[in-house]
Amino acid sequence: MLGYADDEVGVTVADWSERVHPEDLPRCWAMINDHLAGRSPDFVLEHRMRARDGSWRWILDRGKAVERDADGRARRVIGTHTDITDHVELAEALFEEKERLRVTLHSIGDAVISTDALARVTFMNPAAEQMTGWSAEEGMGRPLYQVFRLIDESGHAVPDPVESCLARMQPYYLDTDVILLARDGDRRHIRDSAAPVRTASGEVIGAVLVFQDVTRDRTLQQALAHSATHDSLTGLPNRVAFERALLEACEQARRDGRRHVLCFMDLDRFKIVNDGAGHAAGDALLRDIANLLRRLSRGRDLVARLGGDEFAMLLRDCSVDDGVTIARQFIRAVAELRFTWDDKSYQIGASVGLTAVAGDGTRADELLSQADVACYTAKTAGRSQVSIYGGDGSAAQRHRREIQVAAGIRDAIEAGRFRLFAQEIRDLRPGRDGARHVEILLRMQDDNGEMVEPSGFIPASERYDLMGNIDRWVIRTALHGYGAQLRAAPDLSIGINLSANTLDDPFLWPFLKEELAASGLNPGRLHFEITETAVINNLAAASRFIAKVRAAGCAVVLDDFGSGLSSFAYLRQFPVDGLKIDGGFIRQITTSAVDRAIVESINAIGHRLGTVTVAEQVEDAETLALVRAMGIDQAQGFAVGRPRPLDSML
Repeated sequence: MLGYADDEVGVTVADWSERVHPEDLPRCWAMINDHLAGRSPDFVLEHRMRARDGSWRWILDRGKAVERDADGRARRVIGTHTDITDHVELAEALFEEKERLRVTLHSIGDAVISTDALARVTFMNPAAEQMTGWSAEEGMGRPLYQVFRLIDESGHAVPDPVESCLARMQPYYLDTDVILLARDGDRRHIRDSAAPVRTASGEVIGAVLVFQDVTRDRTLQQALAHSATHDSLTGLPNRVAFERALLEACEQARRDGRRHVLCFMDLDRFKIVNDGAGHAAGDALLRDIANLLRRLSRGRDLVARLGGDEFAMLLRDCSVDDGVTIARQFIRAVAELRFTWDDKSYQIGASVGLTAVAGDGTRADELLSQADVACYTAKTAGRSQVSIYGGDGSAAQRHRREIQVAAGIRDAIEAGRFRLFAQEIRDLRPGRDGARHVEILLRMQDDNGEMVEPSGFIPASERYDLMGNIDRWVIRTALHGYGAQLRAAPDLSIGINLSANTLDDPFLWPFLKEELAASGLNPGRLHFEITETAVINNLAAASRFIAKVRAAGCAVVLDDFGSGLSSFAYLRQFPVDGLKIDGGFIRQITTSAVDRAIVESINAIGHRLGTVTVAEQVEDAETLALVRAMGIDQAQGFAVGRPRPLDSML
């Protein structure tokens, strides 16, 4: 067993003692001596002995005195040595593993409960004790359902996961969060799983339940879910939640024939409060409006804040007529609201646009757009009004088309779908045949590649404040994009139209000066055409701009002159280089003596002021001949030349 030969074993007590491990020897002799002294019937030792190869083996040593003298002293002892090294090492390994498991289970954050095959508690770690409110000592041997009580969000009992796993003989996982009712009534959201425990032979001897406290995560998740669908300022559902509800309403209308009404509400004079009293006041007002809408809405309706001062209401199972009645109640209540901030009272109003949610297949986003357009129509009709989106012939639909055109204009600018055209302005004065002048005109290419006349997009551009962007695009393209070609045609001057909105831009002149310098063109070859109406409506801004432009060497021409009632009076306030006589008079000069007299007067006064006169809309040879005979300096119209792409005229 130890590798010694017979003659190496030794026959003395000293020989035996020498082979026992020094740490074990005192304990061994103490037990042997007790037996030898008659204090124990035998002795059983576990100790280490050195083998012949120098290794240490664990020995189970059993011995007994079998012969004693008259005084009771042992004379002869017999016993056995059994090598138990493998058993000891296995026991040590099992102990280490068990200790490691014990420390792990006591230190981890997850709660662990073990049960026997009858689902009675056999073990609880500290986390399980803390979460259930039961100590391991108190819970030991109890049925698990007494210690581990689960309910769902509505308070109904949830099946015991251990019983489920033992019944199925396989691991069991709860797919959703459940609530653990602690012994003291405390509630915790948990996630848990249970698995059966088997012996080496496959016999199930119990189960292990592992669960985690996810209350904080659940609370955070619920808060995030709420914030994702609700407005943080007013607590109302936000646009995301409203669009989802509107989508469901559309499906109900299509599937079940139910009819609903969508209301889009925009506050009137909110900007006065927000800008005048500050954003804190604006926020307080929005909260008051939200509370007002909550109180007035029916229980089945949905009120939401879409953003800014815009609110939406989904009136479920409601006709359009009833929707108008409800909307007017909203408007009346908002008008009666007296909002006070810093001892100053503010009166606001609301405009509401309505559209029907029917089963006609109209998409949710289209319905929102319709209600928005109807609301805009209500605002333009005088505010504190209700407007119904009523199809192609309605004012709301006309505004919708303008909005679509305005959106197309933005796309056209970004996609480069504007094109520069030009129309010749012929000089009728003797000896001026060599000079050429053209007016830059603009065309927009639609999505199908067709050219759109200015009348198709200019009104929408003016309404939605896009003319400034368009004017800048024209200036940059004409001076920068065509700069080289213009420099190669020194006899050609160009006229560029500027809108009233552009004249209000304080950065227009710095931009224009920079583009003109970059083009390398003589400023005298550049004329800016401004309508008489634009000058009248923006007199101060127009005066400043005209002074800067003329000081730089460019010319300024008043377009559509004569259309205003006080045209001549305004000529005294600032000098210009040219007058384009309104085409409404020119078209009739061959048949109307009154129009002819007006044109003659404008021409005479223009010459007296030292300006060049231009006849617009000269459409035929007879009119052209009469314009020449009247002494008008220049003519423009189909009789002179039709608009053509600018490239073809350079």
